[in-house]
Amino acid sequence: LRKDHLSCYGYCRTTTPNIDKLAQKGIIFKNAFSNSAWTVPGHMSLLTGLLPSNHGLIYYPDPGRLQENIITLGGILQKQGYLTRGFYGAGYVSPRFGFGKGFHQYTSRGNNFEDNIQLCLNWLEKAKNFRFMLFMHGFNCHNPFKPSPEFDVYFKEYKGSYSVEKLYHEYELPENQDDMKHIIAKYDATILGADFILGKLFNKLEELKIFDKTIIMIASDHGHGFGEHESYGHVTQLYDEIINIPFIIYGHGIISGGKEVDDFVSLIDVVPTILNIL
Repeated sequence: LRKDHLSCYGYCRTTTPNIDKLAQKGIIFKNAFSNSAWTVPGHMSLLTGLLPSNHGLIYYPDPGRLQENIITLGGILQKQGYLTRGFYGAGYVSPRFGFGKGFHQYTSRGNNFEDNIQLCLNWLEKAKNFRFMLFMHGFNCHNPFKPSPEFDVYFKEYKGSYSVEKLYHEYELPENQDDMKHIIAKYDATILGADFILGKLFNKLEELKIFDKTIIMIASDHGHGFGEHESYGHVTQLYDEIINIPFIIYGHGIISGGKEVDDFVSLIDVVPTILNIL
């Protein structure tokens, strides 16, 4: 998820109405960075507070597995009596890399948020009276960008025949500007769909009367290139469109919200920030 494609970060399309509402009441970090350009090392830095050079999961496509002696945020909170639950979008966030460590349960029913949201909402019903840590992950905004039809609302006037899958499966580059706009429209539609699911999550927290008792953090593990530096993806480049990510924190009565922060932060700051707040 690229930072500059969220409406709360000034994007021209209203791609994130639910995240926008949260950002208005929380803290929006304008200079947040991932510690990697691809999924495994970025997410492992998020959950351990360690640089990739310290947690050791670096190399694409086979980064290895997290060492047993490395402690995760979930493991720390478990020892303090928290329920820890993870819903993830398969692939490179799966337990085979060590991502299940520190979670009482860590499961997936599919790649995207909508595949796991109902299980997540059901779990919240049971967890509402306990201290908990919930990790909710989805690959909605990952190539090759297949938005649900109800969210595929951008650049409907496109008359071409370019398939976004050509770019990522055959590496057939777009031939003209309209093809590129078509690709970006599909990408933006996946963001709108992901935001809709997050809205369901926020509404459930409200319904259970725990929204204002919950610290909510929204972050991405990396962005995506659309030809800015001759890159149409991620993994190999470290330009802003790849590693300058959205990062938003909300905590009613806990965090002084309604402000933007220019300081440079990264995913390794998430674990110490959460522990400091708690």
